[in-house]
Amino acid sequence: MTGGYYQTPIKQLLSDFKYRQQMSLARELAHFLARRIYKLIDQEIIAMPQAIQPVPLHWRRQAKRGFNQAQLIANELSQYLNIPVIENIKRLRSTQSQAELDAKQRQHNLDNAFQLRKPITYNSIALVDDVYTTGATMHEISETILQQQTIEIQHWAVARTIISD
Repeated sequence: MTGGYYQTPIKQLLSDFKYRQQMSLARELAHFLARRIYKLIDQEIIAMPQAIQPVPLHWRRQAKRGFNQAQLIANELSQYLNIPVIENIKRLRSTQSQAELDAKQRQHNLDNAFQLRKPITYNSIALVDDVYTTGATMHEISETILQQQTIEIQHWAVARTIISD
C-alpha cells in the first residue's frame, strides 16, 4: 500500500528529504501516507496494524547519510496513527543501492540481508519505507520474519514507482 505514485510533487519531496537532508519533510510525507492509510481503513480494505517496523539501513549507509529516511517517516506515522514503532529487524550487510538494479538483481542483492533481532510481540505490523519499486526489500524482510513466526505483515511506502516496459 502506498500513498501515491513516485512522480512530482512527491518525487521531489522525497528527493529533497533523502538527498538534501530536509528532515522537516518527514512530517509532510508521513501525513500524505497517513491520509491514504485512514482512507483504506475507513473502506475496510486494510486494518490498523499494532506496530510499525521501518525498513532498516545498514549502519554504514545510515552513518554516511546521517539518518534512516524510513525511520523518520515511521516515527511521524506513529504520531498520526497512535501506534508504536518497533526496531526488531537488523540489516546484516551493506548491499548495493536498489535504485541501481533491475528487478532480478534487486531480489538477489537482498538475499539473507536481514535478521530478526528478537521476536515481534505483535500479531500485525506494517513495514514502512519511502519508495516501493519491485517490493524486493519488503518481501525479503517479510520472509525473514515469517521464517521464525506467524504474524500479519502489511507493506507501506510513501510512493510507488511507475514501472514501464
